[in-house]
Amino acid sequence: PSVCPSDCTSHRFGKIIARPARRFHAARFAIIALAGGVTCLVAACSHEGDSQIATETTSPAATIPEESVPAATPGVEIHPSEAFQQAVDQVVDAKGDGLHIERFVVQDEMLDFLDRVPQLQTLLIDRGEISDVGVAKIAALPKLRHLRLRQSPLTDIGVSELAKCKTLWFLNLPQTDCTAEGIAMLAELPELQNLRLGSADPNSAKLGNDVCDAIASIKTLRSVHLINVPVNDDGLRKLASLPELESLYLDNAAVTQSGWDWLFKEHPDLHIHVDQSHHDRDPSPHRHDEP
Repeated sequence: PSVCPSDCTSHRFGKIIARPARRFHAARFAIIALAGGVTCLVAACSHEGDSQIATETTSPAATIPEESVPAATPGVEIHPSEAFQQAVDQVVDAKGDGLHIERFVVQDEMLDFLDRVPQLQTLLIDRGEISDVGVAKIAALPKLRHLRLRQSPLTDIGVSELAKCKTLWFLNLPQTDCTAEGIAMLAELPELQNLRLGSADPNSAKLGNDVCDAIASIKTLRSVHLINVPVNDDGLRKLASLPELESLYLDNAAVTQSGWDWLFKEHPDLHIHVDQSHHDRDPSPHRHDEP
């Protein structure tokens, strides 16, 4: 069956459960328990069969036992910049190629430490204040394949920087402030197969139905997930025109029943999610594990 374009991971204090993709799996994991209770996941990921769609919502791949986690110092605060530096140091020491930060806010100036890990293939920042200027430091990573930036509303300028990162395979920007013009620049990415895109402001008109034209120009895409984008029937047809598309997720879209009828008639094998649930006519529904 087709697979979901989600790239979430399950995280519990004391152990990390990594959820692999079909032939895209986590190989080595380390946890840093930092002072002040800050905990970072540092994942060294190996990539196999990059032609497959990515997901991290299947069965667990690896678990680090609680006793292997270094103890944090109670009552001692640590600056987020120092925490980020320690996380990068852990990747260096482990000779890893993945970094996941979720417990503190990452700002532009911290990204200077990325110069120490040019081998990074996966970078997941779940609490970010990354600007259009700062994202250029991320785009300069020569091997980056999987990028998630939450809470970092990049404009078209920032997206244009990411369009320079030719190795990108999975791009997740759930809170952007860009337009269709910026997204069209991603067609310059020769390996981009998975795109998750959302608007920072659900009431903003910046990311409108016209983004479907831009996305349709990214011919390599196999999975698309749009959040708070008012995709209508015409936009749906444009998205469905992607020659390699296998999986389409739409949250808060404006597709009518007529639009869905057309889609399932013309593309009966396409895996569909609507508002976080399988469409009742989805040809390949599957179980979603609890996060």
